[in-house]
Amino acid sequence: MTKLFYTLIIVFSALNPAKDAFTQPGREWNDPAFSPRLAGEVVNYNVPSRGSQYLFQDWLPGTVYLHSGAKVSVAGLRYNGHRNTIIWRHPKTHNHIRLDDKLIKEFEIIHPQRKARFIRFTAPGSRDPVWAECLYVDEISLLADRKISQTGSLVQQHEGSMVSLPVLEPRPRYYVVNAKGDTTRISRLNRRNLQNAFPGDERAVRELLRENSLRVQNETELVAAIRLINSMLTRESNN
Repeated sequence: MTKLFYTLIIVFSALNPAKDAFTQPGREWNDPAFSPRLAGEVVNYNVPSRGSQYLFQDWLPGTVYLHSGAKVSVAGLRYNGHRNTIIWRHPKTHNHIRLDDKLIKEFEIIHPQRKARFIRFTAPGSRDPVWAECLYVDEISLLADRKISQTGSLVQQHEGSMVSLPVLEPRPRYYVVNAKGDTTRISRLNRRNLQNAFPGDERAVRELLRENSLRVQNETELVAAIRLINSMLTRESNN
């Protein structure tokens, strides 16, 4: 993962494991005594940068689903796309806890505009799994790796000194998973790349996109296109 280089040396290493986190069944998110059991480390990722490390800027309510079968609802979650990790704000200490990915099956963050569900996903040709957002799930699914990359640096004054700040920008990667489980990365959003994700059905997909005036040049159009393609191919398979 891209490292952050600073003229001003900033220490932000992981500290001690979180303690005193115990489940209180039946408590509500806004109850300050609610302290769910979530394992992880205290971290400080609040380093200066141009652009954010996080998918959503605010601490939002969410649910963490553990491999043990437990479901934990919490008041404050964030997804750090620069480090591909889940951050939880402890309700008592307000420490930022980097959760242990190995214990987590999936998680949800509830934003006012949408509920973002993330699953563990390994892209074709990659060894390392990432947290990918499920943008659409059916016979055909669409996943998004919400990667936030350093695209440059900017020298400016910070707290009385000239520092080199990393420039961080979202660089999402989209993956289509077909009914057979085959995964195709959409390297660039356009009609042709989406058509190529459906070998044998390229012509039907092209006509469908034209009929619905979808040029597939942004995420909203991509989701709409996948929804239509899923409906079309599902109907064909049922006939």
